[in-house]
Amino acid sequence: MNRELIARVEGQEWSWRAVLDMDSTEIPVYGEQEQSAYNKHYESTCYHPLLLFNSAGDCVAAQLRPGSVHSADGWEQLLMPEIERQQKLGKEVWFRADAAFAKPDIYEALEERGAKYAIRIPANDCLMRDIEELLTRPVGSSGSQASCVVQGLSLSGSQLEDGTEGSCQGGVPCRGTVPSGGLHRD
Repeated sequence: MNRELIARVEGQEWSWRAVLDMDSTEIPVYGEQEQSAYNKHYESTCYHPLLLFNSAGDCVAAQLRPGSVHSADGWEQLLMPEIERQQKLGKEVWFRADAAFAKPDIYEALEERGAKYAIRIPANDCLMRDIEELLTRPVGSSGSQASCVVQGLSLSGSQLEDGTEGSCQGGVPCRGTVPSGGLHRD
């Protein structure tokens, strides 16, 4: 029923793209509820549901799962039908997710369907070494006032304010700006 109501609103939108955001969360339980399990990451006995949101923040799909499953388990059953539905509406699909979804099978499925994506890369020593110079702030600046130039960085979704395509520093085409707190070590 929720999906049908959201589909009615989406059918009235004039947007040419659909931004989908997948994440998991923790629902702590107290007692011995069926399918609840201990999750080491959250350090609690919980359910670990998988959620899929649209750009308006509406939950378009959800799956209740035991607390012991990996964050990305079951991604295909939620994401693929929604991508197909959006593409049938003629929309370009953009997908974003955190590092738990940085998996080759997800990349391949998105690329096969022509979906654009921004999936956080898990931090590792090689990555930290390669971007170390970008992580240092000018002396005297706070986190909310930090500024840096990042070459070749492409962002999507809520990280960018919608705008007309223009030319950023160095002639790099851009569609918006990154909020000052939008870039961080993670």
